[in-house]
Amino acid sequence: MLLAIVVLMRRYLTDPMRHVIAFVAACILLIQVFSMRWNVVIGGQIFSKSGVGFRESYVPELFGREGIAMALLIFILPFVIMGIFNRFLPLAPNRPEEPGGEDPA
Repeated sequence: MLLAIVVLMRRYLTDPMRHVIAFVAACILLIQVFSMRWNVVIGGQIFSKSGVGFRESYVPELFGREGIAMALLIFILPFVIMGIFNRFLPLAPNRPEEPGGEDPA
């Protein structure tokens, strides 16, 4: 719905407003994907396949192989790698200077 608003109301929205709405839509999508995966993986581990009963409750560890710290590290790692690549292989070229203008400093 948010992306439809961005497309259909294009002439009435400013560029920053469209960017904010698209960013909010992307964040909502990421939360939905995480929630679905959590439901399938953790829910599949808590309920037994035979339907006899529940297993023990799941509490994620802070540190450990499958802990919260490792999940945050895996989440942040692509941004760090992209920053390193951007440092040596810029994604956007530098803007050319305006003709006839010199730096006042």
